[in-house]
Amino acid sequence: MSCRNIAMLIFAVFSIAQVHLGFPEGGTEDVVARVNGQPIQLSDLTKRLLHDFGPAVLDRMVLQLTVQQEADSLGIQVAEQEIESEFQEYLKNLQIGTSVDQALAGEGIGRTGLREQLITALRLKKMVAENVQPTAEDVDKRYQQLLAFIAYYTDPDQYRVSAIFVKDQAKSVKVMELLRQGTDFAAVARQYSEDASAEIGGDFGWRDVGEMENFLATLKQINAPEFPLRKGETSGLIQTAEGYRIFRITEVRAGKRMSKKEARERAREMLVEERIQGEMNRKLNLLKEKARVEKAPAFDR
Repeated sequence: MSCRNIAMLIFAVFSIAQVHLGFPEGGTEDVVARVNGQPIQLSDLTKRLLHDFGPAVLDRMVLQLTVQQEADSLGIQVAEQEIESEFQEYLKNLQIGTSVDQALAGEGIGRTGLREQLITALRLKKMVAENVQPTAEDVDKRYQQLLAFIAYYTDPDQYRVSAIFVKDQAKSVKVMELLRQGTDFAAVARQYSEDASAEIGGDFGWRDVGEMENFLATLKQINAPEFPLRKGETSGLIQTAEGYRIFRITEVRAGKRMSKKEARERAREMLVEERIQGEMNRKLNLLKEKARVEKAPAFDR
């Protein structure tokens, strides 16, 4: 178990502190484990976790509160729709077959922790929005660079891909039968898929033609059934070591050569994307330097 995973237990310990854990007798304290009959008490576990990982978790909470206070002073609000949009992007970037809980455990946080991180990032992004806007001269320089690379001056074909993942063969056969009967793919994904994408109907977003060609080549290597890159086409069952996968091309966008105006706008977007992370880090460091933080002695290390 990683240090970040163990840090999660601090919050779990607090949540169960008032709950009897099921061991008979053992005094007035809850027992979390017994080794050859000798108990390990909940209070001992709590002390160890707080000593080893409390300062790191507290630092994260301090950072989030610092950003919240600055956002409040600037009148910056984060809408629920914005949080949900960021959460969906997070889901789309997870590997097929990975559940939300698995992914979050690897990050050492729960859903509440992820939500707080997304809100903090959105607040910071709004704080620096004005500082990342490039000048006309900056855009022109990047536009001239784009002209030298035809790949950036042309939008390639793109495919929106959805997927369903199940671990059990019998369940995969049932899913395929539902799809053959014309049941909506997204509805089937929400009900039966066993990974994080179930929460967004199996949607993995847009992929360039190059990514899809590599994907089809991979299918060929494992002797999986091929399917054409056309809107509405669905693959057969694809068996892997982890389980069974089914893919569908839900939408297709034909590639096109960008106009000069579109290319300049693409140049501006690229510059903004490049700058925003740097500005967010800079703003965060400034807030940390400005904040007056007083910690209890046990956590001031």
